[in-house]
Amino acid sequence: MYNDTGAVDAASILLNLDDHTVLSSERHGATRSVLVEPISREAACPGCGVLSRRIQARPVHRVKDLDTGGKDLVLWVKKRRLVCLEEACAKKTFVQVTAQIP
Repeated sequence: MYNDTGAVDAASILLNLDDHTVLSSERHGATRSVLVEPISREAACPGCGVLSRRIQARPVHRVKDLDTGGKDLVLWVKKRRLVCLEEACAKKTFVQVTAQIP
């Protein structure tokens, strides 16, 4: 049966990652790779709580291998390394985390 998903992103449907969006997917033989990133463009500094959108870097982390339908699935997440904007904060940068992918 076909269900119209409308504006729902593929990450939330296929991977149950409501806070992420799929950037790309590739197949290499029997292995599939999916790259996702958090939807939110800002995050609170874990040191002081100040919100930041200023990106210093975009590291990519391998999350885990999943077996789906007899094929391997490698999940990558492209996080944002953000700059804390509070001068008095000891943390100068921090990596964005979500509840689903800490």
